[in-house]
Amino acid sequence: MAKDLAREVGYIYIDSGAMYRAVTLYSIENGIFDGNDIDTEKLRKEIRNIRISFRLNPATGQPDTYLNDVNVENRIRTMEVSSKVSPISALDFVRTEMVAQQQAMGKEKGIVMDGRDIGTTVFPEAELKIFARLYIQIIFLRDPCPTPLRRVEGERPGSQLRRDSGERETTGLYRPASRRQPIAESRGRSAAG
Repeated sequence: MAKDLAREVGYIYIDSGAMYRAVTLYSIENGIFDGNDIDTEKLRKEIRNIRISFRLNPATGQPDTYLNDVNVENRIRTMEVSSKVSPISALDFVRTEMVAQQQAMGKEKGIVMDGRDIGTTVFPEAELKIFARLYIQIIFLRDPCPTPLRRVEGERPGSQLRRDSGERETTGLYRPASRRQPIAESRGRSAAG
């Protein structure tokens, strides 16, 4: 929905989830992971050296994700990154830095963002906010393998994809930093129909 809106109005789409995937990729490639364990102190020291940006890809018409000026769009969609992004995105100092970068992008105007905390934490004073809640069952009824998940290398059974997606949704509801919540001025309406 947000990507389509951005394309229609000629704005750039900022994929906040891709930002956390890029931090995860950085962590994998720079020895911050030891197996599944995160060296949080090392990441805390290096987080300010991690710069995420988005540039329109003329071939696809979609924005690509750049990590420190290197296109990492395909590399952040691997199974390895997917399996490690949740614990990285739950770290409060990572969320604080990514929110700061998102707010800096917003100062330039002409962007569309979606994410669990965009209207409440990142841009509480945004000109326009739309809060949509898609229930995981509806996502998979509409498309048993959503596009972002198709781009992940390897295959996982649909039930595993649903569990992983549901876990991310639940984590967003209950984490202390940047918790997903409807904005105060929103009206109750689900995307179910």
